[in-house]
Amino acid sequence: MKTIWNRAILYGIISSMALFAFNLTLRAQEKVEIDSQEVGNFFQRNWMWITGGVVLLVLILLFSRGGGKNRRVTTTVVKDDLGNVKTVKTTDIRE
Repeated sequence: MKTIWNRAILYGIISSMALFAFNLTLRAQEKVEIDSQEVGNFFQRNWMWITGGVVLLVLILLFSRGGGKNRRVTTTVVKDDLGNVKTVKTTDIRE
């Protein structure tokens, strides 16, 4: 009984694939006309994608700087009595 069902499923899959291939060959024979005036060149067809990509790159460049304007660097120099530098401490503060 199990082999009958397996054989029926196999025949169903093979016949479905055959019908799909037959349908594909019928569609491949349809006549296609291209109006060259309507197609245009690459930039005319894809101007929105190109503009979107440029805007995205500009936004990434602007926001990837990490807010450098809100950064403060303080340097503290400690000297002895003779004026010689003992220590230098630099602090980077992000606000």
